[in-house]
Amino acid sequence: MEVNRKAIMTCAVLIFFIVICIIVISETIVTSDILLGIFTGLTVSIVTSLVYYFHEKATIINKIKVQIFDVYLDLSVIEQMTKSILSQVYYTPMLDTLNYRMIISISDITIHAIDKSSLKLYSPFLKYGKWYELVKKTDVFEDKLYTLKTCLNDIQKSVLNADLLQSEKYAFPFAFTQEKEIRLCDIRNTVNIQTAKVHEYENSLLCELDNLGIEIYGDNWEKKKIELTIRANNILQTR
Repeated sequence: MEVNRKAIMTCAVLIFFIVICIIVISETIVTSDILLGIFTGLTVSIVTSLVYYFHEKATIINKIKVQIFDVYLDLSVIEQMTKSILSQVYYTPMLDTLNYRMIISISDITIHAIDKSSLKLYSPFLKYGKWYELVKKTDVFEDKLYTLKTCLNDIQKSVLNADLLQSEKYAFPFAFTQEKEIRLCDIRNTVNIQTAKVHEYENSLLCELDNLGIEIYGDNWEKKKIELTIRANNILQTR
């Protein structure tokens, strides 16, 4: 879009000056023919650039419309899985048996569901309007998905540290000191707190995505959201 936008603006300026030259400067038939030839070429160029510009714009907007479904579905699955894990952390001896790894994998898929390169290509003539704001919000939202993945990776590190101590406790129960017991409890509490905070963050992302869906689809979003929620539940039931 950026290239075509600049081409359109350049051609428009040149056409303006050519028209002035035709009116003011041209004195002979040869001069007029040359100027008219240039004018025709510039007109064809600007029309071609306009066609490509609006085609690229429509492609980017269509990608956003489609991608929001995939992101909402994946994020719904992640949120429900995290909620399920949250109720099991306290009672599960080996935390890595929970689905943290799977959640991290799904979060990675969710990030790549948004085509960041397409968002960067969006370059309208006017830096305001519905779709300009939506593209900006989608771009910012993807950055928040990266933050979510980072938080999940931090939890996984704590999970591994807790499980290492837990394995040591199982293997050498008499050599497991009180200091290590306290450390194990602290790490498990940290995992519990981190999981709760991530779950809260996931809910905030779903609310934000819900608002984006309303801005894009209006009243039709509620119906589409119900369908996506049902799909997410079916995925979890077959897991």
